[in-house]
Amino acid sequence: MKSDSSGYTWSLALPLLSEVVSDIGLVSATIGKDPADMSVTDYNRGGGKFDGRSLRKLGGFAVIVKNAFPPNKMNYDFVTRRYVQKNASYVSKLERAVADKEIFKQSLLDGFESALSKMGTIQVSKIDKPTLKSSRKKARANGVMISDTHFGLKIKSDEVEHNEYDWLIAARRMGKLADQAAQYKINHRDECDEIHVCLGGDLGQGIIHMSDNNTDLITYQVAGIISYIVQTIDHLRKYYQHVHIHCTHDNHLRLTHKGPDRALAQKFDAFSTMIHIGIQYAFRGMDDVTFTVPKHAITTFNIFDHKFGLTHGDTHIESGNTGTTVNIKNIANQVLRLNAAAADNKIYDVILLGHVHTPLYTHLSETNTRLVINGTGSGTDPYSESKGWFRTAPVQVIWETVKEHAIGDLRFINLQDADRANKYLEIIKPYDYKIKI
Repeated sequence: MKSDSSGYTWSLALPLLSEVVSDIGLVSATIGKDPADMSVTDYNRGGGKFDGRSLRKLGGFAVIVKNAFPPNKMNYDFVTRRYVQKNASYVSKLERAVADKEIFKQSLLDGFESALSKMGTIQVSKIDKPTLKSSRKKARANGVMISDTHFGLKIKSDEVEHNEYDWLIAARRMGKLADQAAQYKINHRDECDEIHVCLGGDLGQGIIHMSDNNTDLITYQVAGIISYIVQTIDHLRKYYQHVHIHCTHDNHLRLTHKGPDRALAQKFDAFSTMIHIGIQYAFRGMDDVTFTVPKHAITTFNIFDHKFGLTHGDTHIESGNTGTTVNIKNIANQVLRLNAAAADNKIYDVILLGHVHTPLYTHLSETNTRLVINGTGSGTDPYSESKGWFRTAPVQVIWETVKEHAIGDLRFINLQDADRANKYLEIIKPYDYKIKI
């Protein structure tokens, strides 16, 4: 008889091994699983009568199975078994990656909403509404589109010959736009008590170009954008009885962890929506400011009985490069399909787009729809210069709607002459990189 240093006699283990092997065979038949594929957990759950200590004396469950139940090499499909193992490993890894992204996304949004819900100190002006002229006829409504401002982008004049841009210049440009929208047709203010502010996307540069060293951190962008839009709305409240805010989503402020390309599904899941949430918190409880923040990529609203559609222009309705060639027929066909799918069976009187940085206003005769494409607030940057656009003027659009016409009057406001005008800093205070309000 052979013994090890502990004095254990191996010949005495042979009867035990025989019983264990027999019991594994019984459990295998009971649970309908080949012994070679069984784990010790399967054995225990299947009613195996030998405990872990007994199995370890014989080398462990895996060793026993390997020696007592070798696979039939003639019939055993090693390739299939390995394929199943690798596939299971891949699926498990993929599930973990998806779960990690969902946890990150939800944590980000939850934290953002939690922080904003505590911002009870956001300062907006106390407006003495009775001092405003009360609209008697209510025959007019004004509108302003704010898009492609790319706040958080720094453009240096020694890199780009005809432009420069930072938070200070952006404040002056936004101050001019707010002032122009406030004063627009003020001689008719007794007929116009509301303005529609369309946030048309790309308000910030985002973090889609990771190699761009002239872009601020996304935290600073979010805080600065909320600051500038809140101040703009607050200024307009002094001149209108009602300010209606309409929001849409874009490509620059998308969450890039969802994919490297433009968002085609759940486009609202983006930094832009978090910004819209923050702006809403600033005016919570105030009945003179209302918001339209849909999940759909096309924001629909009415001014009088005219149907407006707002979308950024990178997906769903695309204008092409309006700085070179405008394919009116292609745009009209897109709008025709959009009208055909409308749940209210009503065509869009006006489609508002941004994205391409070149302003345009035209009439799509096939659909009887007015097409308005906004310009840019930031102007020429290194990227646009690399594409051959060396002097893109910063332009934003304002318009008037009357009961008879969806677009009764429209103006493109050039903002670059405000770059050194400090008077506009009385309307928009420059962002100072603080994250505490």
